[in-house]
Amino acid sequence: MASTPLTSQQLNTDRIVAIVFMCLGILLECIWFVPSLMTVMVADNGISDVQQVGVFLIIFGPIVAVIALVVTTSILLAKKRRAMIAGIFTLVAPILVVGLGVLLVFPNG
Repeated sequence: MASTPLTSQQLNTDRIVAIVFMCLGILLECIWFVPSLMTVMVADNGISDVQQVGVFLIIFGPIVAVIALVVTTSILLAKKRRAMIAGIFTLVAPILVVGLGVLLVFPNG
């Protein structure tokens, strides 16, 4: 599948959108980090190994996702490639990882 090259205006719009979503993803992670530490209180309740994995996923998963996607987005921006999708994933991935962690910690709702 061949991709058509972006015009200068399209590339600028793509870069702006990627940077905005990347910044929103970083801001979301900064806000989420402190409440995610509260899940450690759940770990004091004698939970199973799967639930323990869920606790660590809630705490460290979004951090790893944001760092990996910020690096990926930055590389794509430096290469002047389409980076908007990676920027959007920077905002969406932490939310999905937290959702997966919550499903593991609280399987019955």
